[in-house]
Amino acid sequence: MPSASSVDGQYQLSDRSQAFPCLPVAEIPGFIEQSKEIGQRATVRLFRARIREVLQG
Repeated sequence: MPSASSVDGQYQLSDRSQAFPCLPVAEIPGFIEQSKEIGQRATVRLFRARIREVLQG
């Protein structure tokens, strides 16, 4: 699922989020769905852990 961002009024598709360029956009919907099952606070913890994991390589 590509991300759309506006540059000079024109949209461009990207596989990376502008907010989290280290995380593939395709992973984000999974976190949203997970938050419905385990709650927002637990999902935020998992999301932060995933960001740390990606940044460490």
